[in-house]
Amino acid sequence: KSRVAALEKKGAKVPQEVTDAIATAEDTVVKVNAAQTLDDIDAIGDIPGTLDQVSQTIQEQLPNLERLANLPKIYSRIDKQLKMFDRQLASDQALAKRLKLDISGEVADFEGTLSKLKDAYAAAKAQIVSGDVAGGFDALQSDVFDAMDGIGEHHANIQQISKLSATISQAGRDLAKFQRQISNLKRQGKDTAAAQAVLDEGAAKAVELKTVAAAKPIDPDTVFGVLQELQDIRDRFVQELDKLTGTQVQSDLDAGIQSQTLNIPDLGNLTGGSAGQGQAGQ
Repeated sequence: KSRVAALEKKGAKVPQEVTDAIATAEDTVVKVNAAQTLDDIDAIGDIPGTLDQVSQTIQEQLPNLERLANLPKIYSRIDKQLKMFDRQLASDQALAKRLKLDISGEVADFEGTLSKLKDAYAAAKAQIVSGDVAGGFDALQSDVFDAMDGIGEHHANIQQISKLSATISQAGRDLAKFQRQISNLKRQGKDTAAAQAVLDEGAAKAVELKTVAAAKPIDPDTVFGVLQELQDIRDRFVQELDKLTGTQVQSDLDAGIQSQTLNIPDLGNLTGGSAGQGQAGQ
């Protein structure tokens, strides 16, 4: 009774079957204590069976009451998160109107996913109100909280795609810079064929990026796939450039290739005396 009273103070609505079970237990205890003879005990009925049923009801319902007591906090968290999603969606919708790139598809997906999330939230709340507390909480976990983990990806994708024009421009500048580096190395007599082949591959991939960016609407999966391929090409090109410039890359170290020893001139040759004298002077 004390625990139920505390949960009621927190706002939990105690099911009638719990109230009835407690009343039955109290009534049974009163009758047992008032009994004077074995006949009085027999007249009470199946005392162990009655108390077992009361215990079972309490054990089944008390966890639900604990959950119900936490509902205000849970709903507050969900409502706060939904408001944030609403703000993000409004921001993305405004961005779609002024952005030259067509992100309408991803914005529509964001809106649809958020709408489904709100519907699932309303359904879970209704399930709890109907008395199916355990089922409602399971729905809150699987259909609301778990779904929130993925819905944020829509906004993140839109924000990344919105920077695509700048990414394309930067790719163009990088390609031009890399081409100048290759040209300088070629004039030095370096064999730049492998590096040039990778750079040409990167230039073609940059053109492909412009093509997918012009799609109406943009397909985020395609865009991110091309961006990843472009990054892989860039990494391979840097490795080729390292080979041409003599820079030792980490893969060489991992393979156990020993670095060259530095040929330090004798200090004596630099000071006009012997190295030994220089060290002694120090």
